[in-house]
Amino acid sequence: MSSIRLQQGDLSEWLDDLRCSILDEPPSTAKELEIIRRKVAKKHKLKMPPGDAQLFSILDDDLKIKIGKFLRRKPTRTLSGVAPVAIMTSPFGCPHGTCTYCPGGPEFGTAQSYTGHEPAARRAARHGFEASSQVLDRLGQYSAIGHDASKIDLIIMGGTFTGRDLEYRESFIKGAFDAANGNISESLKSSLKTNEDAENRIIGLTIETRPDQCSSRAIDWMLDNGTTRVELGIQSLNDEILNRVNRGHSVSSGIRASKRCRDAGLKLNLHMMPGLPGSNAQKDKKMIIELMHDENWRPDMLKIYPCLVVKGSQLVQEWESGEFIAMENETAINLIADILCKAPPWLRIQRIQRDIPSHEIIAGVTAGNLRQLATRLLEKQGRRSGCIRDREIGRIKNKPEENQFRTVIRQYISAGGEELFISQEAPLIHPNETKIDGFEGGVPLEKGIHKWTPTDPNGGVIAGFLRIRKPSKDIWRDEINEKTAIIREVKIFGTAVGVGEEGSKNSSQHKGLGSHLMNVAEKIANEYWGSENIIVTAGIGVRKWYKIQGYERVGPWMGKNITRKN
Repeated sequence: MSSIRLQQGDLSEWLDDLRCSILDEPPSTAKELEIIRRKVAKKHKLKMPPGDAQLFSILDDDLKIKIGKFLRRKPTRTLSGVAPVAIMTSPFGCPHGTCTYCPGGPEFGTAQSYTGHEPAARRAARHGFEASSQVLDRLGQYSAIGHDASKIDLIIMGGTFTGRDLEYRESFIKGAFDAANGNISESLKSSLKTNEDAENRIIGLTIETRPDQCSSRAIDWMLDNGTTRVELGIQSLNDEILNRVNRGHSVSSGIRASKRCRDAGLKLNLHMMPGLPGSNAQKDKKMIIELMHDENWRPDMLKIYPCLVVKGSQLVQEWESGEFIAMENETAINLIADILCKAPPWLRIQRIQRDIPSHEIIAGVTAGNLRQLATRLLEKQGRRSGCIRDREIGRIKNKPEENQFRTVIRQYISAGGEELFISQEAPLIHPNETKIDGFEGGVPLEKGIHKWTPTDPNGGVIAGFLRIRKPSKDIWRDEINEKTAIIREVKIFGTAVGVGEEGSKNSSQHKGLGSHLMNVAEKIANEYWGSENIIVTAGIGVRKWYKIQGYERVGPWMGKNITRKN
C-alpha cells in the first residue's frame, strides 16, 4: 500500500485506507472502483461500502475529476431539480449553553452539535470554515459527477446562526454568494443583486436556528438577505423533557416562532428528537403525530433525529450510570414507519437520523438506512408513506400518464393562519400494481377546495405544488395586511434543468406547471379569501422568473395586485 497519508486527524482509518487504495491504482472503470470499495468495506468490517459523498470528502480535485464519471449512478442529489449545497459556520457555542445530548462545540474545535467527523463538518474544516471555499468545493464535486448545479439550494449549518454577531453573519452569506457568482462584490447587497443573473443562482437559502433566537427582528434580517426556509430545533413537545435536557426554550416559544416564520412567508422545517431522557416510544409517536396534525404546528418539512449517546456529550454519564436507556434500532424502525404513513399531504419528511459516524455513537440507533428499513416494514404491512419525498414523480417507478394529473387544493389551519396546498397529482400505483381510486384525500380543482382532516388517506403521485397562506392577525410587517396572501413556496419536481432550458420528457420543470399553479393561486386567493395583493417569498436566483409572471419587488418579497376587474 502507498505510504501517502492524510494530514488531517479527523478521518477514520477506513476512509484513509480507501483514499490510499484509489491513489495506488486509480480505477479506469466503474467496476474497478466498486471492487476497491468492497475490499475496503470487507477489510474494516463495514456493513455497506463507502458511498459517493464519502468518496468525494477524501479525494483531491484531480482525482475527483478522473473518477467522477463512475459515481453518478442515480441523480438523487438533484432529483428534485435543485442542487443542495450545505456549508458550515465556524465553531461557536449556543447562547443558552449546551444540551445534554449535544456533542462538539468551540472547545472541541467543531460547530455546536457536530462531532467534526460528519461529511459536511470535515469539508468545512478542510476549508477553515470559510464560506466561499466550501461552496466552490461543493460545486466542483457536482460538476465532476455530472450534476447540474445552476440552481442551488444553499443550507447554512452549524447551530444557532441568528445567535452570531451581525458582521459574521453577513460576511459568511456574502462569501457564499460571491462563490456562486464567480466574483467578489463590494457588499452583501451587491452580491445578492449579482446572483439574480448569475450562472449559478441561489434559489433558496436555509438558516438553522432555535425558537428563542427567532424573533421578528431576526426574521426581518433573514428576509432581507434572501432566506427562504428556516429550520427550528423543537426536539420535544414536553416542557419537562426540554428542561431535563437543558434545551433552553419552551414548547410555547416554538409555537410563537413557527407562527412568525409562516406569517413572514418562510418555509418551515422543524426538528424532532425521539428517544430523549424522560420520553419513550409511545410518547414520541404521540408528540410527532401531534406536531404534524395539530393546528398550532403543521410544518412544511420535518427532520427526525433519534437521540444518540455520542462521545463528548453530557448524556454519556447518564447512560453509563443506567439513568438513561437509548432507543434501539427495532423501536426506531417501527416508530418511523408509523410516522411516515401518518404524514399529511403537504409535509416533506426531509431527513431521518443524522450523519454521525458509527464509531462516534456509544449507544442508540446504529442502523444507517433507517428510512429504508421503515419503508420496507410499511410495504410488508400493506401501508405506505404519505410524505412528499416518497410521492415525488422522480422517485416513482410506475409513473402515471400526463393526462392522469389533476390540480388538487387542500385547505388547513396552521399557526393562526389559513393555508392552501395546491398540487398537481395523479393516482398512485402500488408496488403490487393495484391502482388507488381518486386522488386520495383531495378533489380535483373543478370540484372545489378540500378541507383536509387527519383521517384522509395519503396523497397521490406529485409533480409539483404551491403553498399559499392567509396570515394570522399577529403579522408585524407593513407590506402585509388582511387583504394580502403569501405564496411561501413553489416547487416543481424533476431532474435539474438549467434556468431557461427545456425540460426532458420525464421532467415536469419548465413545462408551464409553475405558471399554472401561480395562476390558480392568484385566482383562489382573490375569489376565496378576497385578497387584493399577493406576495411571494422568492429566492434571489428566481426573482427574474417572477418578474416574467408580472411581479415586482415589495420589500424582501416579489408582489402583485390580483384584484380582478369585471
